[in-house]
Amino acid sequence: MAFLMTAFVTWMNLGFPPDYISRWLHAFVVAWPLAVVAAYIAIPISAKATGKIMRALGADQ
Repeated sequence: MAFLMTAFVTWMNLGFPPDYISRWLHAFVVAWPLAVVAAYIAIPISAKATGKIMRALGADQ
């Protein structure tokens, strides 16, 4: 997802300059570790929230 998002945001901000690929890859190298950290933080939170929602709906297994 970080790969596609950095491509899109780079395009939105710069268009397609001659050095688009190098700028995109630089943005990806910076964004990817941040995306991994965000995922490790968000996954347990979303799993707990999903469990609470499922219990509230009576769909507990």
